[in-house]
Amino acid sequence: MFPFLKQRTNSSVKQNVDKFLRRVQLKVIFHEKEDDSNTSNNNTFETLLTRKSKWTPPPRYNKPNFNRSTKISHLSSEEWSALQSLRKRKDIVVKAADKGGALVVWGTALYQKEALRQLSDTSSYQKVEKDLTSIDQNTVKKYD
Repeated sequence: MFPFLKQRTNSSVKQNVDKFLRRVQLKVIFHEKEDDSNTSNNNTFETLLTRKSKWTPPPRYNKPNFNRSTKISHLSSEEWSALQSLRKRKDIVVKAADKGGALVVWGTALYQKEALRQLSDTSSYQKVEKDLTSIDQNTVKKYD
């Protein structure tokens, strides 16, 4: 109906996407750099005269490393070391709780006994003769 509006909209969308990608690229490059723009050493007039950079990172920065660890540990180094040594023990099982984000430590024998108790509950579980994993995966993929 109004082709000039469509062209204009596509152009503004492209500009917005380009600006967004530039910001993401800059965040990837400078994510660990300290922001010193608010230091009192800067002359007020120099700050007012600075222009915004239009620099765009070169293509090698276009693919951020999403494999790097972003988890922040709230454990001290001593607590982390203790947890690692607990995980290596064979007489206990260390697992995350189902609810509440707590850590659960079970004796291995007690853990296995509880697992068998739950699996033997025929009102909740039914024994099957073959592994149905691939059939279940295909069913899920069909509706995915």
